[in-house]
Amino acid sequence: MQIVRNYVEMFTTDLQKDFNEFNPLESLNTSKKHIKMRNFK
Repeated sequence: MQIVRNYVEMFTTDLQKDFNEFNPLESLNTSKKHIKMRNFK
């Protein structure tokens, strides 16, 4: 569980850092995938 938490924190930091470079829709699609993975556990 700690590994998943660290990965989510890293992913959130990357989103904040690169938000202006990425299309917001792409970020939203990636977030949905991670939410599904979290609910799967």
